[in-house]
Amino acid sequence: MKLSDLELRELIPIFMREDETVGALSTVVNEYTRRVSRELPLLHKWEQIDNMDNRQLDELAWELNVLWYSPDAPVETKRRLIKKSDMVYARLGTKWAVEEVISAYLGRASVQEFWEYDGRPHYFRIVVDNYDFSNLDVKKFLAVLELVKRKSQWLEAVRNRLHRWSKLRAAGCPVIGVKLLTHPYIAPDLQSRGNTYISSYGAIGIKLKS
Repeated sequence: MKLSDLELRELIPIFMREDETVGALSTVVNEYTRRVSRELPLLHKWEQIDNMDNRQLDELAWELNVLWYSPDAPVETKRRLIKKSDMVYARLGTKWAVEEVISAYLGRASVQEFWEYDGRPHYFRIVVDNYDFSNLDVKKFLAVLELVKRKSQWLEAVRNRLHRWSKLRAAGCPVIGVKLLTHPYIAPDLQSRGNTYISSYGAIGIKLKS
């Protein structure tokens, strides 16, 4: 008997088969073992995700029903979406699920609830770092967001934090000179150099109003 064809009731002693409790338990176990049997082939595929090409990833995402998956996404994004799909499904509607999916598409992202920035109740905003919005398909982005966020919440804005780092290096030392005339002479002007640090901050984003 194959696991996919298991009928637990047939393995139970005859005098117990008519018991309603035993019958119900057998039905539950049968459904569970058949589901496990269907999912077993996925274990081999799961181990090969990092070696799959775009076509194979698209097929696996369809098989797993990853609704927020995009065939147009880069291959590394596809792999991340598939690997985390079970965890996202288990936490749909939570802040974590939104951050995980949006981070897969836009890079590091975080969700700010309305009380964190004195916003309107039931609204939230997304903060991303150094993202090039010129490549963003707004309609697809909102469609993906709608699949993972809580239905009672609405997106108010997307903020882009721009970080630019540069290094300024300087070196110096005191300069002391001695001039010999008829007696030692110490130069009165001493010169020194130090470090200078310059930083800047900017924010560019899109704001959605309802």
